[in-house]
Amino acid sequence: MSSDDGKLVSRLLEKWEILFVTNRDVFPHLSKLLLDLNLSAKIEVIDAKKIPLIPRVARFILRWLEPSSGTLFAIESGKANRTFGPFGYSLRLLLYRMGSGFHWLKPIFKTIFTFSFSLRSLSDFGFLKKYSASFITSLTDDEFDLILAVASKKHGLGTVATVRSWDNTTTKGVIPFEPDFFISHSPFMTRTLIDNQAIGASKIIEICCPAYQSAYRPKTQRLSTRDPKLVGYACMGASIKPDESSFLHWFSDLSQELNFELIIIEHPKYRIENPIPSYNLTVLDYPTSTLAALYETLSRFDVVVGGGTTLLLDSLFSGVNVVAVGFELQTQPFWSSAMRWHDTLQHTQSFFSESGIPIARSKEELIAELSKYLSSSVNTNKSDNFNFKLFTGDFTKDFSNELASILERL
Repeated sequence: MSSDDGKLVSRLLEKWEILFVTNRDVFPHLSKLLLDLNLSAKIEVIDAKKIPLIPRVARFILRWLEPSSGTLFAIESGKANRTFGPFGYSLRLLLYRMGSGFHWLKPIFKTIFTFSFSLRSLSDFGFLKKYSASFITSLTDDEFDLILAVASKKHGLGTVATVRSWDNTTTKGVIPFEPDFFISHSPFMTRTLIDNQAIGASKIIEICCPAYQSAYRPKTQRLSTRDPKLVGYACMGASIKPDESSFLHWFSDLSQELNFELIIIEHPKYRIENPIPSYNLTVLDYPTSTLAALYETLSRFDVVVGGGTTLLLDSLFSGVNVVAVGFELQTQPFWSSAMRWHDTLQHTQSFFSESGIPIARSKEELIAELSKYLSSSVNTNKSDNFNFKLFTGDFTKDFSNELASILERL
């Protein structure tokens, strides 16, 4: 909402009374934001809820019925980290293997999940009765959005829903709730909603990713003529890339050798442990930053290097050249390191193969890819040559107007 200066809410307020349902942590920020934007929407604060036993069992089964390699990774890494024992491993693996061959099981357990909630367990949501439709922004949020979706359906509201991120339909299991309309962010998400989530094509409306719209895209997109060039490294953190520390040491030395300025881009969830004082760090402040500010920050780089997909996708959207890292300096156990399993995941594999971005499989290949950009003194930005709209959707569409038209159909 802060990113579009309240445009979406203003558009909806033209025809409807709007109620935000949120938790106690978000409430102070949300109320201040509405006040700052002079929006007259109401707020209802609800504590996080636990899913009752029967729906919880259905949720467990659906979590492991999703047939992508992301589910297999969750099973194998859980075994490697001893999150569950031999029986838990065998049960999850059995469900995973059934996921691709028993597609018809998914709608059955979705129905069990939704209708096994009692109205008594949803008594805190009685205020929904006066409303006609509900828009749920993150169906992978089990303790809040998912229960809000069920409560909305139980109280007779039409439901429109989506997920938070472009890769959630291949990494979070089968989504247990099926809304009246599911907003797809992109052609890639539409494909996985049908193939992985068993959602009928008639219920899917492909708009664009709310986070990727033309209004947020930096106006100036070019490779700078400055010297030294500015290179960003999208840090994955030691928790999913144990080799990160040795790679950072090597890459920092390489910046001196090739004469580029290195800034390490940290995700707030995956921070560097014991960073060296000489490291130039920047943390992407997702909770409070606007999308325009995030993309403007990325657009300053001449090249962004990284192993994770989302920041590389953000960088392409921002008009920045990218190079994917596909190697480790010190080989780690397969299920312990993202550099070993990450490009086997469905969304990562699709992103790398269909976008056409370069992948460096060794130190020598990374140096060669970087040299293409570092030696140039003219505009050599090629980000628009990559097929990233397959994953962002058509960002020329106006998400606010598209959503309003969907809600009018309920």
